[in-house]
Amino acid sequence: MMIHNQIALAPVPDFPGAPGSGQAATNEWVRQMMSGKITVQVLEGGGFQAARDQARAKGFNYFIVASYTRYQKDQKYVINQVPSQVATYYPPAYGAQPYVSSPYSTTNYPPMPPFGTPRYGGGPTPISGGTPTTSTTMGSGLQQQILTSNASVGMTAQMLEVSTGNIIWTGAYTYEALDVESAVEGIASNLVGSLPGPK
Repeated sequence: MMIHNQIALAPVPDFPGAPGSGQAATNEWVRQMMSGKITVQVLEGGGFQAARDQARAKGFNYFIVASYTRYQKDQKYVINQVPSQVATYYPPAYGAQPYVSSPYSTTNYPPMPPFGTPRYGGGPTPISGGTPTTSTTMGSGLQQQILTSNASVGMTAQMLEVSTGNIIWTGAYTYEALDVESAVEGIASNLVGSLPGPK
């Protein structure tokens, strides 16, 4: 199906607890659509019906609504451990606390505590900013490691016909990247690339 290459875009709402995330996604949608030679105009907020009314008043035949389904920013964790300690931490998805695979050295095997119980430093501590490093000696033989987890973002979108309100295209995409900006760019690129019509 071929459609006109002039499309209205409803502003993407913020993900709960992430102010500014909607504006960032809206801007990236505009950038990707313009790169695809699609004329786009961002509508004012106000919900689905308001967006449809605005698109009709401006003479658009189609409009797009999009929203986040997932928004997990990249995170850094600081881990304190003794150099002889063998411990591997895995940052899990969706912001849960990391867990440790083995909190013991290669030569000492005391009774195993409940899985995921850290032995030193109270476990991984979320931090913000800074540059990741592999390890830094702290005090009397204590090492500090900084682990990073990727950003994970999901989004769903629909293209609707203004005159009828019928959905003529829908798409959903999740993307993982080193930072949330790259993840949003990847999502917008893939969703805009899958729109029906001339590119």
